[in-house]
Formats: sequence, C-alpha cells, structure tokens
Amino acid sequence: MQFFKRWIGLCPIVFLLITTACGSTGPITQPTPLPSPRPGQPMLESEPLPTDTGSQAQFQSEPDTGINIPGPISESSSSEQIRLKMLYSFGSWNTIWVDGILTSYNPDGSLLSQERIQAWIDQERARFRVLVGNQGGDPHVAIISDGSQIKKYDLASGSVDGLDFLPILIEPYAPPSKDTETVYPHPLAGSLYTRMAELVFPSALAQRGGNYKAIGSERVAGRETLVVEWNTPDGIFVERGWIDLLTGVILKRQGFGKDGTKTVLTDDNVQRIEY
Repeated sequence: MQFFKRWIGLCPIVFLLITTACGSTGPITQPTPLPSPRPGQPMLESEPLPTDTGSQAQFQSEPDTGINIPGPISESSSSEQIRLKMLYSFGSWNTIWVDGILTSYNPDGSLLSQERIQAWIDQERARFRVLVGNQGGDPHVAIISDGSQIKKYDLASGSVDGLDFLPILIEPYAPPSKDTETVYPHPLAGSLYTRMAELVFPSALAQRGGNYKAIGSERVAGRETLVVEWNTPDGIFVERGWIDLLTGVILKRQGFGKDGTKTVLTDDNVQRIEY
C-alpha cells in the first residue's frame, strides 16, 4: 500500500504533464479520471470506461479494422484458433488501462530487474500515457502521446525528450494472417517503450510460428484466461501465457530458457485491467 500511496501522490504531476505535454491545444487537455477497480488505488488520468458486469465485460465500440474478430477461445481451441485470437486481439477493444509488474531473472534464478508499469491506450486516436517505475518506489518515467506527438518525461530530473511520431501510428493495422518471414507488430507497440506492449498487443508474438497448446484455465486480474504453452517451430517449450478468453490480450506471461531446463527468465503480470 505504501507503493500505491507514492503513485497517488504523483498524480498531480502526471496530470500536469498530460495537460502541458503538447501545448494548450492537444485533444487530451481535460481528461476525466479513469475509474479504479478498487477505491483509493492509483491510476493514470483517462476517459470514462464502461462498467464490467461479471465475466462478460461491456466493451466500447470495437475499432473499425475491417477484420473479422475471432470469437472467445477455450480449452478445446486449436493452436491456430489461439494464434488468431492473439493476432487480432487489437480489434477487441478501443481503449485499455493496465497496471502490472515486469520481472526478469538471471539464469541462476536470481532477480535481475523488476519494474511496475501503468499504461492507458486509446489505439484509435494513437493516444497513450505510460508510467514506468521500480517496484516499491516512485515512477521515474512518463511517456505521453496526444495523437500527434510523443514526449518522454524524466520525472526525477524534469527533462523532456521528443520521440518520433510516425504516420503509421494512425493508419489502419492489418497483420498478415499467415506466417511470413517478416513480423509486423502493431505500430503502437514500439512507441510504448516497454515489454508490457507485447502483452497488450500480442500480434507480433502470434507471427512467430510454432505451436500453441491449451493446458488449463485460470482467473487473472479479474478476467477468465486460457493457460497456453508455446513451443518454437523446432518443438522447444519456451513460453507460457495466460490469454484473456474474450479479447486475446495476455494477462500473464512467463519466458523460459531455450536450453530445456525450464528456467524462468521473465515473469510479467497484469494485476489490474480495464477495457
């Protein structure tokens, strides 16, 4: 709870960054607070979200992608059905807010790094706000896009850097449905500058080939998920994912070494999520 209080204390700073990120005429100059799953917890400023009524969340209108979005997955889903759910997951939501922990380990099992990420994304208008911080400490980086430019704030030093806002960020995204030699990630994924982007936008992961096998179901961050193991095209087990049944977003992901020892090298967890 101490960690949460520290992030709450920085909300006025983050709000100021949002409202001044790109001058006084940006489209996010007066955001309204994002509802919290539990009162009193920290959050980024955002637009109102629909209410979750049990396991079937009421989503905002889906992006007009022109793509036939796959239905929910289950333990009986085939490898290809799971892959397509991940590939087209971006078409299941317009805005998303996540709060999670990304952990990396050394091969001997010792802790390498751990950071907390909060991110709000409006993919239709290429707007997002990302907070990066150490677990148990204050956020130290904020990355903000108003849909026309991106700025990175060092919250410790107060320095501001402009990042590239490419035209492709506001163009329709249509990943190849079949495996190709080239991977085409969602354009917004690379602009978030965090591994959390691979969970929110798993389209690139779905273009790696290999085989997906459902091994069970679990509830993660209040959502029903399918637990899936992924083997490389060579048959090596290197990854386990907990995939939202309805949206295809990955809510938990473990990466293992390719030496067959099943040593956990990365353990990424979404703790709270709102669509």
